[in-house]
Amino acid sequence: MQAGKLKDSEIQGEGRIETPENSTSKDSASKNSRYEKTYIILVSIFLAAILIYTFYIGQLLRG
Repeated sequence: MQAGKLKDSEIQGEGRIETPENSTSKDSASKNSRYEKTYIILVSIFLAAILIYTFYIGQLLRG
């Protein structure tokens, strides 16, 4: 039983060591997420503009 408890505490004691590689990959992931959000917003605005313009042309053609 003591050995089982010792292993559990050893596993819990292990932590993630931050290295420059880990931190840069974490930063690049957040940058990618930020760029992805910006991209989605810009594409949404572009599609909304096309939709509004289409309705505007439709109104002109109908009179």
